[in-house]
Amino acid sequence: MREKLSIRAYNPVVVSHSHQFHQIVLPLNGAIEISLNGINGSVAVGHCVIIRKNVQHSFKAKEEARFLVADLYDLPDSAMSVESPFATVSSSLKSFCMFADIQLNSSHDEVVEDSMISVLKNLLSLQDFLPEIDRRISRALEHIENDISEEHTLDKLAAVSSLSVSQFKVLFTKHT
Repeated sequence: MREKLSIRAYNPVVVSHSHQFHQIVLPLNGAIEISLNGINGSVAVGHCVIIRKNVQHSFKAKEEARFLVADLYDLPDSAMSVESPFATVSSSLKSFCMFADIQLNSSHDEVVEDSMISVLKNLLSLQDFLPEIDRRISRALEHIENDISEEHTLDKLAAVSSLSVSQFKVLFTKHT
């Protein structure tokens, strides 16, 4: 297997497997529900899940959700040292994901893809993998991402998050 970047969509039915390489899953739209090492999480845009090699993981996602997936032999120290497999990503890494989405969907060239993997690894080595966002705020972000054309009021987002408006504002500001 060579290291690779790909755009993937998953199934709404739970799938479980492991592989002999590391994987980083970066949502482009939608979210993935994933469980690994007894830890469950929902990963949406602006976040990632780091799956170390040989770790059994189960996952599902809505069919319309899309993800940038990096299959890697080695992970940078910054990714290997994180305690939780779920983390937020920097704005530069999010921008790279948008670029990769466009590039991988427009043409396939191994030289370009290898260069993109090199850039991704450099970005990952500079990345401060911040702890996962509060699940209540993640639900609100996923709600926004699922229909960006909808008018999202504070009242509605607070309700989706099961928080009062004032609690929602405090936590949203803290985590975004």
